[in-house]
Amino acid sequence: ARFDPSSPGEAVAAALAEAAIAAEFAPAAAQLLAATLQTPLAVDGLRLNQLAPGSQIRELEFLFPIGVPDMPALAAAIGPGQGADGRLAERVARLTPQRAEGFLKGFIDLVFEHDGRLHLLDYKSNWLGPRFADYAEAQLAAAMAAENYDLQALLYAVALHRLQGWRRPDYDYERHGGSAWYLFLRGMGPEHPGSGVFHWRPSRQLVEQVDACLARQAGLLT
Repeated sequence: ARFDPSSPGEAVAAALAEAAIAAEFAPAAAQLLAATLQTPLAVDGLRLNQLAPGSQIRELEFLFPIGVPDMPALAAAIGPGQGADGRLAERVARLTPQRAEGFLKGFIDLVFEHDGRLHLLDYKSNWLGPRFADYAEAQLAAAMAAENYDLQALLYAVALHRLQGWRRPDYDYERHGGSAWYLFLRGMGPEHPGSGVFHWRPSRQLVEQVDACLARQAGLLT
């Protein structure tokens, strides 16, 4: 399906009903939807309502094996200067996840192809303030770091890296690897390009190092 339904009001009403949300929120939801679809994501004017049906996958599920989490090793693979605040490795080193192993499963809100690259996108409803200025670059970076969304984005990037490596014989990250887009919906508006839009393209070296680290922890590499 396209992102520009012929009857957006009906689409919003149906979605609210399915989620058991009161119909009185439909006007606000429709306004939020319109702003999200029409706001330029990049300098080339890319908007969600321009994506063709065949260039997108919604709620892409991924699953890959993981070993007992070794956060210091993962932090070392990430290295300095990475993430929304340049301190992702430091934050990862402090994490204390459950000592479980098995499989890492997730769902990426949207994967889309643009200019030959496969991009990932995630929607966030975080309240950062009432003004568009509250959703500027610095504020978004702080929110990404506070919630470790940049770690999530990096894991998503690794999942797409693996998927493309399995399915594309000619796959090359520099040519086919896209960016991570995090849309903070409350701060988006077509009259404010860039507001509410966080964009990060992890380097090839970073993705490959984290991929190899996770593979070693799962026993896939020695």
